[in-house]
Amino acid sequence: MTSAIIRVVSCRRPRLAVLLMLSLLSVLPGCKKGDGLSDAQREQQKTEAVINDLREKGATVTPKSYPSHGTGYIVDLKGAQLTERTFQNLKDLQRITELDLSKSTLTDDQMDQLNQVAFLLLKLDLSNTNVTDAGLEKLTNLKLCINLYLAGTQVTQAGANRFMQEHKRPANSKLPLPPMKVHLR
Repeated sequence: MTSAIIRVVSCRRPRLAVLLMLSLLSVLPGCKKGDGLSDAQREQQKTEAVINDLREKGATVTPKSYPSHGTGYIVDLKGAQLTERTFQNLKDLQRITELDLSKSTLTDDQMDQLNQVAFLLLKLDLSNTNVTDAGLEKLTNLKLCINLYLAGTQVTQAGANRFMQEHKRPANSKLPLPPMKVHLR
């Protein structure tokens, strides 16, 4: 249809044909920025750039398929120096289902940033970090987590119990997930 319109207009007024073609390209799906890429291709490039940036900082990023739910990512930042850029990359990556921050420089002050990427996490390893009970309380967005590893942190048994109580899944939950396990040792 678009080519038919352009042919008709181009026969009569070449300038109008060019203007019409440019305006159509700006509204056609995938051609919004004039770079010839679809929105999906642009999103894929952005994801690849984020993964490459994380890998340059020593991270391992592995895609994992969840049948009928799509793809998630397993991100291993064990022993990493965590910065605001690291957390921004994690946020941009989205769909992180497993995250290993063990032996990293994670502190209570960074828990708010971690909270921004925690929603889809099924497994979170904070072992051997400087996290305390106060930092754990900031982690309010851990809705789907099955395993939380806290060995070697300053989190107490009382803090872990309080956290598990606050994050107890309702019995009538639509998602059939097992209760979260918090591993202190």
